Amino acid sequence: MGQLPKQIVYVLVFMLGLSVISVSLDILQIEVHAQTKTKKKSKSILQFLFGKKEKKVVKKKTRTKKRRKKSGGSASTSTAVLQKSEDAQVLLVMGDFMASGIADGLKTAYQKVPGVIVSKKTSGSSTIVRPDYYNWPVKSVEWITEFKPNTVVFNIGSNDRQDMTVNGLTVEFGKEDWWTEYRRRVSEMASTIRAQNVNLLWVGVPSFKYKKMTADILAFNGIYREEVEKVGGVFVDIWDGFVDVEGNFIYTGSDINGQQVRLRSSDGINLTTAGKRKIAFYVEKPAKRFLSTSADPFFNPYDGLIASPSATLEPVRDPRLATKTKVYAFTDPELDGGDIMLGVDQKLPDFKEKSPLDKLIETGVVVSAPTGRADDFAWKLSRDEPLRLDAHSAPKDTANN
Repeated sequence: MGQLPKQIVYVLVFMLGLSVISVSLDILQIEVHAQTKTKKKSKSILQFLFGKKEKKVVKKKTRTKKRRKKSGGSASTSTAVLQKSEDAQVLLVMGDFMASGIADGLKTAYQKVPGVIVSKKTSGSSTIVRPDYYNWPVKSVEWITEFKPNTVVFNIGSNDRQDMTVNGLTVEFGKEDWWTEYRRRVSEMASTIRAQNVNLLWVGVPSFKYKKMTADILAFNGIYREEVEKVGGVFVDIWDGFVDVEGNFIYTGSDINGQQVRLRSSDGINLTTAGKRKIAFYVEKPAKRFLSTSADPFFNPYDGLIASPSATLEPVRDPRLATKTKVYAFTDPELDGGDIMLGVDQKLPDFKEKSPLDKLIETGVVVSAPTGRADDFAWKLSRDEPLRLDAHSAPKDTANN
């Protein structure tokens, strides 16, 4: 067999080398597929050498943040609601949208008082002028019969600046006949509530942004006060809490703690939360007179002691000889049942012992102060303690000088 040409030998060697490389690449691809466990098509030698490299897509791991619960409870804790007592008295609030705000403020004020329940029955657009829309004299009797309140808090008037119908005829707002009829209806409303044997707190209307409206509301409050007091009700005047020193409308004023806060909304009519709470603050004081859960300002804690036959009272002492300050009750300082006011001419008891001032003036004797008092400057030496004098305080021997 003859020797092959060199060109053929080179071609055979080159083809053999390519086949070896191809087999090695296939084996490498198999190992890579086994490791990554991905289903990809195998590439040819030409694709591997001259093909575009594929970009590896790195998947970002999404981490879900777990909310840690605070120690001592869950993440969302609900506020405890105070349980009202079974014999709690009802404070019923009735009226228009302003009364609705007053009810919200009163609920905040009495939320921690178990003996008072604040109920609300209001109609935002209601008036006294339009009984065809909402008849308050009739509705008030229904609500009082249902809730059986101890006290009714009533507020209305913010929507009353409009014409009314009297005996089928329209009466224009602001006319003399209008004011006469309006007063009659206010008197009827107050009398109807009082006839149900409940206490009445008629809350006045605050000032508003518009001057003409404020002037009319001021006249309304004057009628409310007169007619309510005629039937034994109480008119709650809140006017000064929502005006400045000159009587002008204000958006911002002091709250119940004396801090400057926003009291009215931007429309100059509605109340903010602080404004509602402030009106409720005005209502709380007169309401205490009717609610038994409130402390009686005239309660005397010593009544039982005085009435008890076994109680022993200390004799009346000369106040000039007193060496200690005693605590007295405002109702009866000496616990002797006395009912004579200070300043009334009365004969003072004749004390035989002279006071320290009398002794100083008459005899020149200075009475020593009681031990331990601020003016007790006496130096009392103990029996077991010897008298010691240092070099500076020792008496000098003047005989040898």
